[in-house]
Amino acid sequence: MGSASSRSGALYGALSALSGSPTVDAEPFDASALSGRPGSEIIDAVARFVSPLDGSQDAEASQHAISEALSDLLEDANVDLGALTSEEIDWVLERHLVYEIHYRVQLDIGKAVLNNAPSPIAAMRRLDEIRDYIKETVAATFRKHRANGSPLTTAQATRMANEVLEDTFTVFEVYAQ
Repeated sequence: MGSASSRSGALYGALSALSGSPTVDAEPFDASALSGRPGSEIIDAVARFVSPLDGSQDAEASQHAISEALSDLLEDANVDLGALTSEEIDWVLERHLVYEIHYRVQLDIGKAVLNNAPSPIAAMRRLDEIRDYIKETVAATFRKHRANGSPLTTAQATRMANEVLEDTFTVFEVYAQ
């Protein structure tokens, strides 16, 4: 779970660097080389930076989660990836966390959920419940943070991801038994 949490913090740092306001608590991301590049190249570069492939399913799933979140942003709004607002960065981070956690749960307990359900239909319902729970938990976490009114930091993004991951596994561990 720790690597998924740290990737959320790294994503926040990379998106902040792309927008011209790098955070002091993030690993440096060279956004200057991406200036004027197509969105797909920027997305790929961010995904590779945040989650370099290491042969694990976890890293692949993470890159996919990052790509999906950024692609969703490009679909939902006419945005410049080189000039994201803090609200857009938070939106991408929130969406990324939903995808990242959902993929992580599928990798860690998905097979057990399928094997331990009384029927295939029940298994699919349980997986849908988990996904919906993750979406709502992540959204509630971000609403709570926004209510504080302070800008998100890399450390806070990492901490938020870890809290949601731990909570999700605690709530749904019974499905894996």
